[in-house]
Amino acid sequence: MREMEDRLLLAKRRRLVGFIYAFAVLWGIRAAFQPQGVEPLIASMATGVFMTWFCRTDSRIRGKPLAWSLQWVIYLTWPVFVPVYLLATRRLKRLHWVILAVAGYVLALCVPLFIVQFIVLGV
Repeated sequence: MREMEDRLLLAKRRRLVGFIYAFAVLWGIRAAFQPQGVEPLIASMATGVFMTWFCRTDSRIRGKPLAWSLQWVIYLTWPVFVPVYLLATRRLKRLHWVILAVAGYVLALCVPLFIVQFIVLGV
């Protein structure tokens, strides 16, 4: 039974990572049109929810669930806390994966932004 739960959690984490990168691509495309008002705040809050959900799922896979208070810290400080969480859980042996994850997220935001700005909008 535990093996089935572990496989479900691994699949959930995999889907969350894919969704986080897909949301970053959509956010990058939308950023090319210079959103006004609360739209950037809502996108940042949604990303905070996804990142917290990822860390929560990952910690359950590792057998060390996060405290509720720590989940609020992740939500409020996700741009800093998620790389720190990844480093803390993977140690320096997996530093290259942490760097790749952060670089992939930045590229998922920036590449669509530049493509839309230069090709579509002609800026």
